Amino acid sequence: MTGAKKNTPKTCEKCGAEYLGWNNTKRNKHHYCSHSCAVSAPRTNRKNVALRMSDGYLCRYLPEHPSSNIKGLYAEHRLVMEKHIGRLLTKKEVIHHIDGDVSNNSIDNLMLFACNGDHTRYHKEQRRIAKQNATAVSP
Repeated sequence: MTGAKKNTPKTCEKCGAEYLGWNNTKRNKHHYCSHSCAVSAPRTNRKNVALRMSDGYLCRYLPEHPSSNIKGLYAEHRLVMEKHIGRLLTKKEVIHHIDGDVSNNSIDNLMLFACNGDHTRYHKEQRRIAKQNATAVSP
């Protein structure tokens, strides 16, 4: 690494201790004297950022939400629906993305189902209609 030397005096953002750190401002946005200070430092910006999960769903960091997971994450589409209906969703309630794009969380693209069975019946009915339309068009 050219130009990066561990001889620049820094101040730990967590505990205030003085230490010698790397002289590379592009790489290190935050400065901590140890791993334990870096891990325990508050992350104030996490709440404002949507995290894309491996399945494509967007989540928010909301550790105070009663239904957030162990990491404090809660699905953004559920937050949008909760705000729209003015109450918390139950664990059984399912949100469906109308256009199939799980990252499109506009309220116009979301449907609320009371349970997964209702959601499954909806998909079954949609497949039946699509099949019926396909056979009606074919000669």
